[in-house]
Amino acid sequence: MIEFTEKDKNTLTACIIFLVILVSGLFYLNRYFWRVKINAKTKELTVLVEENKKVQSEIREAKLILAQESQIPALKDKIDKIKKRLPDKPDARGFYLALVDILEATGVKYNFVLPDKTKIRTGYTEIPYKIELLCGYHELGEFISLIEENPDRIMRLNTLSVDLLKGRPTTHKINIQVSTFMFNKSS
Repeated sequence: MIEFTEKDKNTLTACIIFLVILVSGLFYLNRYFWRVKINAKTKELTVLVEENKKVQSEIREAKLILAQESQIPALKDKIDKIKKRLPDKPDARGFYLALVDILEATGVKYNFVLPDKTKIRTGYTEIPYKIELLCGYHELGEFISLIEENPDRIMRLNTLSVDLLKGRPTTHKINIQVSTFMFNKSS
């Protein structure tokens, strides 16, 4: 075994104390200084990863939109056709002319056509009309079909009631409410 002098023992003890202080200092730096920086950088990295995911999602959406760019002319034509069927003013005369055409095409007779209270909605206004008809079921079916499929304006059947006429089993009194629509320019 090696014998240490008192000076060697003191030097060795000082080196061990120095190493313990150095290791404790490094541990302290790691725990309270470097770890704080590492945690902050980890949080920054997490935020950047999330932002990257959002950007990648937006890029995918943009690519989908660009892929559909060829459909824009067809969609524009479709919108133009719908706008043609949805006037920007009430146009009661246009409704009555369309109604007369449908009545003549189906052979349905009418007693009256009265405007009802308009209903303003988001983007459009609904303009209802109360109508009393005289017809059979077959003519009524044709009438409703032509109302719903009108190529010149958007029309919808809202209400329908059928009453039997005494002495005329094939003819019925039909009370309906038909709405036409108007585009609201301010929407």
